Amino acid sequence: MELIPVIKNILLLDKDGRRVAVKYYTDEWPTVSDQKEFETAVMAEVRKDNPQVLDAEEERQKPLHAGTDQMLLLGNNLVAYNSSKDLYFFVTGGEDENEELLSFMLQGVYEALLDLSGTYGIREGLDKKWVLQNFVAVFMCLDGFVDRGLILETEGEVILDG
Repeated sequence: MELIPVIKNILLLDKDGRRVAVKYYTDEWPTVSDQKEFETAVMAEVRKDNPQVLDAEEERQKPLHAGTDQMLLLGNNLVAYNSSKDLYFFVTGGEDENEELLSFMLQGVYEALLDLSGTYGIREGLDKKWVLQNFVAVFMCLDGFVDRGLILETEGEVILDG
């Protein structure tokens, strides 16, 4: 077990599991091919555990809410995830990582991007189009949360105010 919490990656994937914005912080997936294989495996687990999440249109339209994050164990990785509109958000840590910490990271990233997009409080929430149109801002936001796997901040408000 690590003494210092480490985030292995933050992923924003579309409803079909394709990359929208991804950030890897460890060498566990050294090539793009390895990374895409992990992303495919994560989406397969989400589909297996929650088929309604990917099949029901009303589920895709719901914004993230605190406490609704889900966890899955994939190999030696613990993954916190949730969805909003046509995006899936994932934060990955080691299998011994604190679930609450991963959940806080996930919520912080989502809330910061919501604030950044100006859609905070709007039912539809973030969408793939906005993330792609604001790619640089999205990555600057992600960089405010994690640096080389080390958590710098978990609150979106602090990132945007800094």
